[in-house]
Amino acid sequence: MVGSLSRKGPDLAEQLIAARTTDSIRLLAIAEEIGLLDRAMTRPALRKILRELKESLPTKPSRSAKLARRLRDSSPAPLSRRDETRAKILMGGFLVAQTDHEPALRKQLVPGLAAYVGGQSGRAAATNWSLILPIYKAWGAGERAPEGKLRYKTETRVRIILGAYGIHVMTNDAAVRQTLLPELEPFLAASAPAVAARNRRVLTPYISRWSELDA
Repeated sequence: MVGSLSRKGPDLAEQLIAARTTDSIRLLAIAEEIGLLDRAMTRPALRKILRELKESLPTKPSRSAKLARRLRDSSPAPLSRRDETRAKILMGGFLVAQTDHEPALRKQLVPGLAAYVGGQSGRAAATNWSLILPIYKAWGAGERAPEGKLRYKTETRVRIILGAYGIHVMTNDAAVRQTLLPELEPFLAASAPAVAARNRRVLTPYISRWSELDA
């Protein structure tokens, strides 16, 4: 379980989440830039293209792959990449829902959001900031996060960035964690039973870790 990791473990988990987020956003940005997202492709066709691309790349592992290996060595049950992404999307939706329910949270989250996204480096950093800027401005003005105005893929990218920040702030800000942690279960329970069970499974390692931080 993530909650049973040593002090070094959560640090590695946070680094891995940040690295994977940057990698994912970079790949999506390039795919959109070259028009790949405008082509109708079946999942098997896209998988074949990406598999062939992977085979042509150097075998040197990326920074996120190295972090994943170190985390795997320190934890008996690391999350899969799909679960990591789903956790970030869920947490992004959770933050939006909670700031709609508790408007005072908006300005409380703004300073950390600016520091987290603004402190990123690499080619995807500017894209991440431009995508999250409308939410940053809205929350800073005490307004609801804008929704439904972007293309579906872009909305998902915003949720990934916001969710990565949500995981970061829940881990590092005790005041925010103690406010939001009790609200996670009602948020999950609001979905259909099968969906709630799947979402709960994905977020349970994080919830366990956050609960232990305040034990």
